[in-house]
Amino acid sequence: MNPIRWLALAPLLAACADAREEPHLRFCRQLTLTQLAPASAVVWTAHHHEARGYDGLTVTLQFESGPARQSRTSRCHYAYQAADDTALTLADPLAAYASAPTAMSLDDQPLTREALARAVRDALLAQGRAAVAHARQGLGLDDAPPAR
Repeated sequence: MNPIRWLALAPLLAACADAREEPHLRFCRQLTLTQLAPASAVVWTAHHHEARGYDGLTVTLQFESGPARQSRTSRCHYAYQAADDTALTLADPLAAYASAPTAMSLDDQPLTREALARAVRDALLAQGRAAVAHARQGLGLDDAPPAR
């Protein structure tokens, strides 16, 4: 599948994810995790949003990772995509921004477009697996024998 097509799936899986955390922040965290070693312990220390209107939204995450708890920074840049102001964008200004980032950097090193597309794909697959596991648990299927 074309890596850019994964970007189109972002809104669908983001809608299924935990609604207690702002979606851009949650997705940036998930993208950041795709760039770290699988066994890396991560401690999120700070985050902030910088909404610049038509110039886009930047989500900055600060965290510590690795055995030495190295201080690191991740930034996700989201494009402004609202055609006009609606009740939704007036009530939630962050809703005017795309659900998948157009650029990302880790420790001030930008990801290539291909690396970002792979990160989006990996984050969406992780979200999908988590959604299926949550649904299976809710339906009581975790203890069921495998289907034949």
